[in-house]
Amino acid sequence: MLVVDRVTKQFGVITAVDDLSFSVDSGQVLGLLGPNGAGKTTTMRLLVGYLAPDAGSITLDGVSVQDDAQTVRQKIGYLPENNPLYPELLVSEMLRSSAQLKAMSPSAIRESLDFVVPSVGLSDVFHKPIRELSKGYRQRVGIALALLHRPDVLILDEPTEGLDPNQRSEIRALLRTIAKDKTVIISTHVMQEVSALCDRIMIINHGQIVADGTERTLLKTKTGAVEIEAEGPDLLKRLKAEKRLRVTSSERVGKRLRATLEPAGKAAVQPVLAELQQKFPFVLWSVTSAGTDLEHLFKSVTEEKSA
Repeated sequence: MLVVDRVTKQFGVITAVDDLSFSVDSGQVLGLLGPNGAGKTTTMRLLVGYLAPDAGSITLDGVSVQDDAQTVRQKIGYLPENNPLYPELLVSEMLRSSAQLKAMSPSAIRESLDFVVPSVGLSDVFHKPIRELSKGYRQRVGIALALLHRPDVLILDEPTEGLDPNQRSEIRALLRTIAKDKTVIISTHVMQEVSALCDRIMIINHGQIVADGTERTLLKTKTGAVEIEAEGPDLLKRLKAEKRLRVTSSERVGKRLRATLEPAGKAAVQPVLAELQQKFPFVLWSVTSAGTDLEHLFKSVTEEKSA
């Protein structure tokens, strides 16, 4: 089990990770969602021991990352966001040299390559230079590098970033297969990735957890959001100025305003709208409940945290 206990990490005056606590069971696929700058990458670097926390502790199967990072790294495979590869090397050379740097024996390297190369779909490009590979195949090489030492935990930072839809689909299928016998932690800001791959979703904003659970559990959260179509002078400005409401989206449709509103406090949206109509005249053409999906929930909890 991976346990993060009250971890904080600061860079100067910026708190990237703020008193973060969570645990991940063996065999679980956890998706870390969050806007850019939310603290996802910093969290992952802390998990693998590339950064040391300023406070708190991280343990994997009872072993402290701070006290024995080398032992922990033997159990973790890590694919960073930038996927550092040497374009002049052949795929085979890249994999073998990385395995040697991990101090793997020649027999262990052969055994690992025999398993990993076909598993991640690199057999056809094994003897090709990395510079000739598509972005999708380069990601496969990065995943293979993370799997070489047969880790128990796989940590992937934005594994489908920059891929086209077909490549994303291929990588998702690959990760589903890998996840059958490993603990996997995936960082992304793409909703489809966590829906397709993860059995648990954690949303991070400003270094803190703002939502955590299965997709089904999270989507049961009632945000109280409504969609309105209305008309009136300076209406959007007035709605945004109302502290009991949060405008999560808006657009102009002719003279009318179409917007999604959520309660910013305990008061429901409709009574607040009725009160506002008494203060300044506007026509409320329609009010309907807004359906909650993962994207809507994401907007709700991250915008609430940054408001």
